Amino acid sequence: MLHGLGISSYTFRHVQNRLRDRLDTHAMDLLGFGRSGKPSRADYSLPGLARAVLATMDAMDLPKVTLVGHSLGGGVALLVALTAPERVERLALVGSVAYPQPEPPFVTLPRLPMAWLPTMLFCRAFIRMGLQQVYVHPDRLTDAAVEEFSLGVSDVAGAKAYQRICRELRPAELAAVTESFPRLAMPLLILHGKWDNVVPLSSPRRLHEAVPGSELHLLENGGHMLTEEEPDWVADHLRRFIEVTPSR
Repeated sequence: MLHGLGISSYTFRHVQNRLRDRLDTHAMDLLGFGRSGKPSRADYSLPGLARAVLATMDAMDLPKVTLVGHSLGGGVALLVALTAPERVERLALVGSVAYPQPEPPFVTLPRLPMAWLPTMLFCRAFIRMGLQQVYVHPDRLTDAAVEEFSLGVSDVAGAKAYQRICRELRPAELAAVTESFPRLAMPLLILHGKWDNVVPLSSPRRLHEAVPGSELHLLENGGHMLTEEEPDWVADHLRRFIEVTPSR
């Protein structure tokens, strides 16, 4: 399970709890996020993050997995599936980026010179403000979640890594691979909220049309943070998808 920008594997806790009785799940902090390393010379581009996921799978002796990607993590999962299809049994995308799109302020503003400093000094306020903008029900955002997600940018290394990641996010990297989406051979599940204000609804619909045999499910009152606000819906679809859909 691969999380989105500015958060961590913690966002999958509710989904994992609902799958734990029947499935073996792993949620990782992407390179530069959460409790993962934040080396100054790392490759924080989307292809670089995808390579780091494959290296983690190697280290965990996981030759083939079902990949679940949320938001930015979905874009990383797509690149893993395209570059190493033999390692991906199934692919599930939740509120996932897939095509070039307008960038939200929490991507553009951190690129400014020295932006890492206020990000670090006011990390909790920064994370709370960003999440409140993408929750359908901001009152459901807990202090515990803000505290956990803030850990990734609470020191110099984390705040600078976040700035580098935002600077490395280039729409052209996705544009270069979109023509390859129809060649995705593994089963594909697409989950998206109709109220998602980060990834436009046109993106999952376009991906569904591009990939033969893919599944698309839209949640009427769902937003971008489906793993946080709608874990039952996400877990139910993932359980059925994994248990019923044979790999190819």
